[in-house]
Amino acid sequence: MDERAGGLLRVGFTEHQTELVAQMKHELEGQLAAPDRITGFLSPPTFTVESVENAATAIQTYVNTHTANIVGSVFVPATNRVRVSAINVPAAEAEVGSVIGSLARAEFVQAPEAPRPWAGRYRSSGPIKAGDYMETIAAPAHNCTAGYGVAERGPPGQAQKKYLLSAGHCFAFGNEPRRADNPSSTDPKDWKVIGKVVRTALPETPVAGETDALVISLPSNSLAPTEIFKSRPVGPLAVPSEWQLLEKLCYSGPEAGSAPVCGISAGVEPYSWNFDGVHTGRMLGIRLVGVVRGGPGDSGAPVWNDATGKSVGIVSGGSVAAHEVIVTPLSPLASRSGVSQPGALKALSEGDEPLALNRG
Repeated sequence: MDERAGGLLRVGFTEHQTELVAQMKHELEGQLAAPDRITGFLSPPTFTVESVENAATAIQTYVNTHTANIVGSVFVPATNRVRVSAINVPAAEAEVGSVIGSLARAEFVQAPEAPRPWAGRYRSSGPIKAGDYMETIAAPAHNCTAGYGVAERGPPGQAQKKYLLSAGHCFAFGNEPRRADNPSSTDPKDWKVIGKVVRTALPETPVAGETDALVISLPSNSLAPTEIFKSRPVGPLAVPSEWQLLEKLCYSGPEAGSAPVCGISAGVEPYSWNFDGVHTGRMLGIRLVGVVRGGPGDSGAPVWNDATGKSVGIVSGGSVAAHEVIVTPLSPLASRSGVSQPGALKALSEGDEPLALNRG
């Protein structure tokens, strides 16, 4: 590190710095005009340049494929650390820790949040993608996420009525969720109604064994999702082994960023919600742990098995602080602690057969 003002060239070693700097000066004697101007770091570096550069490479590789929260990373020789710029620093610390195992080689700075790209998840017309943004102005106004497209089962050759699946606590029966190209718009003309909530498995009076799911009737079957944002195909229904303990499950939601966010299954557990006027009975869901980003607004987002791509369920809710998410399953779960779970597809069906996934 060349200190031009003081005329010093500082050289750092992680061990035996004084002895090694003296040896270097001796070996360079006669080759440099002023070897006495070579000196050691004021505080010897903790890590080698190679180890920090390797950490920087590992972090950048992760950023390129997994996260929108971290906006940049660079090796800073002056501090002997990788400097990570992030919109959400605590979340970035968790992400980086999972990649390089320790935060000792990293330092974090707050990055200004870039304007949201009003594209991709935000559209006022055309086919919906599972993972798209939608909201309601019915009190209390809030946003949620479009889930899978689902369809009634019918006789071969007969047209099937198709719906949009989402979390049951998102909208009340009869609400008309809407969408826009720019969700910051305050002009009512920019907002287009998606459809009407016509079925919900979350009754107003809480009961044990209910299901956090609803369907929205669409004006045209062509609007029902056939893929997951950005361009992931909808996989067939998962089987129980694909959501069991330690399976890696992922979801796509607006609050999670542009890339999918994943967690590890901690198995099936009873749970209930009691927030913002939402009061439920005890339900069964799949708990994910180690979810490093996402938040309110991701409810309803499609969830799949990372290894097989098969469809598991939709986001019911979770805890940002605890890095946990609860998943409402599409298929039945075995009863536990006296609580049953028929799965969203059966809970929302009006016939003997469960609804079918819309896969195009």
